[in-house]
Amino acid sequence: MDDHIVKEIQKSFILHWNYRNLTNFPEELRYHGNHVEDLYLKGNFIAQVPTWIVEMKNLVELHLSGNNLNKLPEEISSLKSLQLIDVNQNRIKQLPKSFTDLKHLNHFFADDNQLSYLPCDIGRLKSLAILSVAKNNLRQIPDTISECVSLQELNLDHNELICLPKSIIYLPNLCYISLQNNNLQYLPNIPFYAEPTILIRNNDLTYLSYSFARYLKRKHVPPIEQVSDWNFHCARFNSRHELFNHTIIHSASDNTHVIPLQQIYSPVSINVPSLYEISLRVAYRLSYHIRDSQRICRDRSEMLPKVIKKDFVSGPTALCDSCNTLLYNYAIIKLYSIVHSSTNIELVNFFCKLSCAQKFSPNFRELPNLLPIDWILCEK
Repeated sequence: MDDHIVKEIQKSFILHWNYRNLTNFPEELRYHGNHVEDLYLKGNFIAQVPTWIVEMKNLVELHLSGNNLNKLPEEISSLKSLQLIDVNQNRIKQLPKSFTDLKHLNHFFADDNQLSYLPCDIGRLKSLAILSVAKNNLRQIPDTISECVSLQELNLDHNELICLPKSIIYLPNLCYISLQNNNLQYLPNIPFYAEPTILIRNNDLTYLSYSFARYLKRKHVPPIEQVSDWNFHCARFNSRHELFNHTIIHSASDNTHVIPLQQIYSPVSINVPSLYEISLRVAYRLSYHIRDSQRICRDRSEMLPKVIKKDFVSGPTALCDSCNTLLYNYAIIKLYSIVHSSTNIELVNFFCKLSCAQKFSPNFRELPNLLPIDWILCEK
C-alpha cells in the first residue's frame, strides 16, 4: 500500500486522479476512502469498477469518462448519496438492473458508449435532472421516462431512434431536449407541455402535426424557422389507401407516413367515433388534465379495465386542431404537402369530428400558403 496515496486520500474529500494511466481503482481507497465525496478518474485505462466501491458510502460524484469500462457493477446502487455519474466515452453495453435504485441521482452522463436500451423502470429515478446518452445504439425510449418528474435536460443525439414514446410530452420540468442525428420518422402529434427547447436536425421525418409544427415555428427550430419559405401544395392521392404495420402508404405520391392510427376509411365514410372513444374523451374532461388521468390510472389501476388503463397511461394520440379535444383512437385528418430545399414532409391536421374539420382554417400568419388535401377518416 502506497503511503503517499494514503496521505493524499486522508486529507481530502475530493480526489483528482485524472490522466494518471491507472488500470484499476487504487486499493487504498477501499480502506481509507470512505469519507471521499468526489472521485475523478477520467482518462485512465480502468476496465472495471470494483464491487468494494460500496464501502465508499459518502460518494456524491463519480467521474469515469474516457476509460475502458464495459459495465457498471450491481453494487453501485448501494451508494445512496450518489448524485452524479459520468461514464462518457467507455464501452458500456447495458446498465445494471439495480441502477434505478439510485434515488438521489440527478446527473447521468453516458455519451459515446454502446447502450442499446435504457432500464424499463427508469421512471423510478425521480431526482434525475440531466440525462445524456448521445452516441449510443438506442432504438427506443421507455414509456416510463414520463415519470422522471425532475428531468430538465435530455440528450439523445446520434442514436437509432425511430419514434418517441407518447408519454414523453408530459415531462413537467423539461427545458431542453436534443434529438439530432437519429432515424425519427415522426414526432409526437401533441407538443411538449413544458415547451422545452428542441433540436431535431438530421432525422427522417415524413410528417408533422399542425400543432407541433406551430410549436417548432414559435421556438425557431431549424428548419421550421424557415417555414415562410416553404411551398405547401395539394397532392393527388388514390382514393384507396394501403395499410401495413401501422404505415399508411400513399401509392400515388410514393410517400410513407407512420401515423399511429390503424384503420383508414374513405373520405365518404359515414363512420363516427366509437362509444369507447367518446368515453375516453369524457373521462379526460372529468379528470381535468391528462397528467391527472395518468396518476389516477396508476393509483387506482384495480378499478380500471386493462384496455382503458393502457390508453390513459400512454396518453392521447393527437389534439383536435379546432376545439382542442384530445383524441385517442379516432380522428379526421387533413394533409398538406410540404416541399422545401432541405425538407420533404407533410403537415397533418387532426380533428375530433367532421364539423371541426369543415370549419377549421389554418393560421396563415404562422404557416403561410397552406393548400389542403382531402380529409380522411382514421380510426385505431
